[in-house]
Amino acid sequence: MTDLGGKRAGQAMGLNVFTLFTGRGVGSLVFGEILRLGFGPALTIFGVVQLLAALLAVPLFRPETLSAPKTPLDRGSS
Repeated sequence: MTDLGGKRAGQAMGLNVFTLFTGRGVGSLVFGEILRLGFGPALTIFGVVQLLAALLAVPLFRPETLSAPKTPLDRGSS
């Protein structure tokens, strides 16, 4: 379940799935077009784009932290 959306979690998940499958379709289309350059150049371009995305993700997601558990964990007390 997601915390995003509150009472409209279904809409939030629908948007999530929509963007997921749209991204997969557009990514396949772009990669297919890049394959016209040849397999080696296409994989090189793909690798460079993935490396740039990973380097960009580090500062963007640095502030993300795990949320505290909703209920306290059992710490061995009776």
